[in-house]
Amino acid sequence: MLGFPLAARAGEAPATSLEVESAAILKVFAAPGYPEEALKAKRDGRVDVDFIVDESGNVTEVKAFDSTDPMFEAPALEAVRKWKFEPAQSGGKRIAMGMSGP
Repeated sequence: MLGFPLAARAGEAPATSLEVESAAILKVFAAPGYPEEALKAKRDGRVDVDFIVDESGNVTEVKAFDSTDPMFEAPALEAVRKWKFEPAQSGGKRIAMGMSGP
């Protein structure tokens, strides 16, 4: 997974540079369910997602940006929404961080 600090949220001054002391760390993982249709057809798939880990370690704004088959997207997005993280830190404070991964 790749992580990147987010620009300031609405109402905050924009950051000119943000030094991340520690990236978000995955603590709770949920595997996606396998679509029944794909099992019957013996098809496999992959979904790449973008999401934000907020200051509390919750996943928000989950989006699929690439997939081998659309039937795999909904289960992948549902699983990622269940993930929990130790939030990223900058300047001793928890920060939101955008992330991407399969």
